[in-house]
Amino acid sequence: MRKFLFLFVICTGWLQAQQYPFLTTHAKEITLAEFQSFKTKDSLWAVDNFLESGKKYDRVYLDSIVKSNKIIHYKQLFFRDTVAQRFAVVLKERTETELKEKKLEVKVKNEELNDKIKNDKKNKKLMLGKSMQNLVLKDMQGNVYTSEDLKGKVVVVNFWFTKCVPCIKEIPDLNALKKEFGTDQVLYFAVTFDAKELLQEFVKKNTIDFTIIPEDKNTIDQFLVNFYPTNFILDQTGKIVFVNDFFMEEMFPDMRKTIKKLLKS
Repeated sequence: MRKFLFLFVICTGWLQAQQYPFLTTHAKEITLAEFQSFKTKDSLWAVDNFLESGKKYDRVYLDSIVKSNKIIHYKQLFFRDTVAQRFAVVLKERTETELKEKKLEVKVKNEELNDKIKNDKKNKKLMLGKSMQNLVLKDMQGNVYTSEDLKGKVVVVNFWFTKCVPCIKEIPDLNALKKEFGTDQVLYFAVTFDAKELLQEFVKKNTIDFTIIPEDKNTIDQFLVNFYPTNFILDQTGKIVFVNDFFMEEMFPDMRKTIKKLLKS
């Protein structure tokens, strides 16, 4: 039975590929997760982007669909050819049934997201003014920082992870913050649930000037973090005096104002 199911899956992927004669001979359909995984491993392989007609499209074309709010009308099919060492992505228009199902799925996800945002706002209100007296932060080298160690310093705590695009985009701003205020009176921590091994590879290509705290779900829970990135500032007594809002546009100017005010007090 298992052998039959395996052959069925293989044949289904092969038949799907045969619907598109413009694909390479040995192309087999794969999932999005498989595509992302293989793409990381086989980073030198070419990726061909096709419309159903076989015509190739580029990023500009895809962006135009996104801007017109019609991206929901399409789905992407992913293919891998281990012989030709190429990937292919086919932009396929959804059927009416598929479109209805997708719209329902998006609606449910949006409702869930709105609920999470509301809960996140409540959590952040609860955290503002709270004194963090039981912190234990262990960095990549095994150094431990407790709440007692942090007393007398302004503390910036960034919550992030390596697969979070907005987290990565704000790293230069975080580094600039540390450069501006130095380390005499301010400490900087980047807390994540990511494993140390993953972080060691990440920092080879990305410069993070904050002290990285790996594998720390406990601290993430202590700060009631639900969204990433999230940034907190603690005053010299360990009390939370700043946390960014979900849609905060002027976050870094506000963080600078907060730190300057604390350093003057």
